[in-house]
Amino acid sequence: MSSSPASGGRQPPESPVLLIRGGRVIDPASGTDEVRDLWIRDGHLVDPPGGTADDTLNAAGLVVCPGFVEPHAIAPTAGVDLRFARQALAGGYTTVAAFGTARRARDFGGACPRLLRIAPLTVSGTRRLAELGDAAEVGAVAFGDGPEPHGDAELLRRGLLYAAMLDRPVFDLPRDAALSEGGVAAAGQVAAEQGLFGVPAAAERIAVHRGIELARATGGRLHFTALSDGGAAITVEAFREESLQQPPQVSAAIVTAHLLCDERSLRGFDPAGRVDPPFRSDADRQVLVELALNQGVEGPTITALTAGHRPDPGLLDPVDLLVAPPGFEAFETAFAAALTALGVGSLSALIERFTTGPAAILGQPEPALAVGAPADLALFDPDVEGVCDPATLAVPVARTPLAGRTLRGRVTHTILGGRVVFERGGFPAPPTR
Repeated sequence: MSSSPASGGRQPPESPVLLIRGGRVIDPASGTDEVRDLWIRDGHLVDPPGGTADDTLNAAGLVVCPGFVEPHAIAPTAGVDLRFARQALAGGYTTVAAFGTARRARDFGGACPRLLRIAPLTVSGTRRLAELGDAAEVGAVAFGDGPEPHGDAELLRRGLLYAAMLDRPVFDLPRDAALSEGGVAAAGQVAAEQGLFGVPAAAERIAVHRGIELARATGGRLHFTALSDGGAAITVEAFREESLQQPPQVSAAIVTAHLLCDERSLRGFDPAGRVDPPFRSDADRQVLVELALNQGVEGPTITALTAGHRPDPGLLDPVDLLVAPPGFEAFETAFAAALTALGVGSLSALIERFTTGPAAILGQPEPALAVGAPADLALFDPDVEGVCDPATLAVPVARTPLAGRTLRGRVTHTILGGRVVFERGGFPAPPTR
C-alpha cells in the first residue's frame, strides 16, 4: 500500500541537482553556441527545476560540449584497466570504442568511459573471416583487425559484404602490407638521413584506392582509421564529393598528433616519434590540417579526429627506436593537439569531429545537449597554454611526440552520467554505496 503525507508516510528524497553555470555551450547536434546554464538530475540534462541546485560548477570562461567519443582505440591486452580509463576521462572522453577487448580487466573501483567493442574481422593468422554474426549479436559495433592492415583484398571484399548484411562498418588501417613491411618511418629525407627503412606514400594511397573500389563494389561501409598521407586524404575527399550515398560508404579519421608533427620528430632516433601510420612530410601535414575541418557538399571530408591511443607495456620503459613499439598513450593530449593545430575559429566543427562524427561512424545515438539526453559532458578551457610535459599529465606517460611543444586548450572537467569523474587536479572518489 502506498503512503501519503496525509497518512504520515515519508516521501522519497528528491535526486540532487547539479548546475553548470555560465559556460559557453557548444552543441554541434543542434547548432547551439551560446553562454547558458545546464542543469543535471538523475544522470540526464533537465529543464531548470524550481529552487536551488545541490551543487554548482562554475564554468565561466570554459566551453561545455558533449563528451568526446573515441572511434577506435587499442585497449590493453588484458582488458580496460584503471590507467586506460583515467587517461580517457582526463582527455574528455566519455565513450570509447576499442579493438579486441573492450571490457574491464577487473572491477578497479573507479569511473570508466562507456565501452564499445570493435570485433576482429578475420581469424588471426588465417584467410578466414571471424564469426561476424555472433559478434554483432553480442554488441560489436564494427569489425576490424586493429593496427594490422588488411593485406588480402578478397578477404576484405567478403568482409565488407558480410558486414553490410549486419549493418556494421569495417575498419581498415590503409596500408599495403607488402610495401610497408619492416618500415619504422615515412620514406623521405629524414628516413634517408637516419638510415631507416621507410614506408612509401604509395603504401597508403594504394590501400585507400583499393578500399574505395571494394566499398563501391560491395555496398559495404568502410572506415579508414588513420590517414597520414596528403594524397590519400585528397582521394577520400574526391570520393566523398562524388558519392551521394547517405550515410557515406567511406569515412576517414586523422590522428590528432599528425596535425602537429611531421617526419622530423624522428631526428635523433627519438622513439617517441615512432607512430603508426608514420609522421610524414610537413607538406602532408598541411594537407591534413586543411582537410580536417573541411565541409563538403555531402558532409565533412574527415568524419572524426582520433587520439590514436595505443597502450603498450614497452611504452613505460626507455627503448631504442628500432625496437620501440609504435604509438603512444594519447588520450589526454588529443584534443589540445587538435585545437593547437586548427585554432579556435571553428570550435563547433572541431567538437563535431570529436562527438557526432565518431558516433555516426559507430552507429551510436548522436551526442547532444538537449533536455533528456544523458549528461555526458566535456568542459575545456580553449585559451590556456602550456608546454607539454609527459611527467606532469594527470596520468603521467613515459613519452609523447608532443613533449616540449606549447599546446593550447585543456580539458578541465569530464562528466559521465551526471557525475564529475575528472576535474583538473585529480579524479574524485566514486560515491559510496
